[in-house]
Amino acid sequence: MGESTEERQRLGKKLGLCISERRKFLNWTQNQLAERIDVDTETISRFERGATVPSLITLDRIATVLKVGIADLLTD
Repeated sequence: MGESTEERQRLGKKLGLCISERRKFLNWTQNQLAERIDVDTETISRFERGATVPSLITLDRIATVLKVGIADLLTD
């Protein structure tokens, strides 16, 4: 059972918003977060816009550097 495109888009936007809010709470730029997880700044931009959903490995690195659990990034 795969999720629908609509469900993936909704999850991507929600995840991106959570990443963005946490990054801003820490007063980090997209570039600073990108450097900490070793990706391009544009990749962070895509995640935050919900255009791309990070892999589980990348999501784990994001959660670790943002000092939150993965579940915190996926729940309200």
